[in-house]
Amino acid sequence: MVSAASVVLSATAAPRDITIAELYDFCRTPVFAEALRKAERFGWPRMSEAKLENWRASFLDYLGGPVEVSGWQRGEDGKSDALSFWIAHGANGHRACVYATHDGRALEKALTETFGAPDMAEDSEISRSAIWTRDDAEISFMNVGTAAQVNISSRP
Repeated sequence: MVSAASVVLSATAAPRDITIAELYDFCRTPVFAEALRKAERFGWPRMSEAKLENWRASFLDYLGGPVEVSGWQRGEDGKSDALSFWIAHGANGHRACVYATHDGRALEKALTETFGAPDMAEDSEISRSAIWTRDDAEISFMNVGTAAQVNISSRP
């Protein structure tokens, strides 16, 4: 269960920061249109369809089946945070989102404060990964250098 902790994912100015609890709730949204409405509250600029098209094409090549996808980005290129959300339909149906940032330590700290110790964690010379399983969702964290991302996914 996600705590109501108000842990900030990034200290960048407006658009506003997203807490881990908000991210978890957003990622588990069962209906695509509802996810779009929730994302509006974050105030992040939406990515163009052109920016998402390569992702969509790769997804279709890999898993097949239709997918609804959208993404948001804030900050300057190279130093931005990004958020994407998708619902895949068909035999490999699932919903997921990815939050990517350049503040890996803060992201991992926020995840640990919200979800507790990870179920699995692994360190190498250049990276750190961790996985939590909560409710029916898998939360996977990856940090390489200063870049980090968390993927929250579940089956519909």
